[in-house]
Amino acid sequence: MSRLSKEKRDRLILVSLGIAIVLAGLWFGLIGWQRQNLKLAEDRKEKAQLKLEQIKKTSRNALQIESELAELSADLSYNEGRMASGDLAVWMIRTIKQLSSTFNVDIPQFSTTVVEPTSLLAGFPYQQVKMTISGTAYYDDFGRFIAELENRFPHMRAVNLSLTPAPSQMASDSQKLMFKVDIVALVKPGA
Repeated sequence: MSRLSKEKRDRLILVSLGIAIVLAGLWFGLIGWQRQNLKLAEDRKEKAQLKLEQIKKTSRNALQIESELAELSADLSYNEGRMASGDLAVWMIRTIKQLSSTFNVDIPQFSTTVVEPTSLLAGFPYQQVKMTISGTAYYDDFGRFIAELENRFPHMRAVNLSLTPAPSQMASDSQKLMFKVDIVALVKPGA
């Protein structure tokens, strides 16, 4: 084997060191930069895939949401069609008399109507009409009348109820009560 001279050996070491420095520079400079960009691209890809999944999920539910919206819109239209409209006093008296005629409830007194912002539900977008009624009825009949009123007309409520014994002239009327109650109903928009 031949030995290299000191000068050639130093040059070889310098060239090897230079190559190592250039390779290290390439590794940390170009390849490291590429790896960092690859990581950023991978992160963007994951975010885009999550967004795509959300869009797919929303589009799958779109038909169901549209169906529910149509159903709720139909319910709202139906219920708004049953709300107080036109001459509010006439509407209230007619509605209450029709219902009271099916029960043994006598309502001879109807107050004037008062239209005001709704107090039944805070921030509700409808106005309300209030009328005070008073009359006589047996306790059970009056209870069924109020229950039927609130069940048949979900937009109406009986509030501020007062019951007192009715003055009786006959023994059969000794069980009758006098009542006074405010009937509150939502008003159809534009009525």
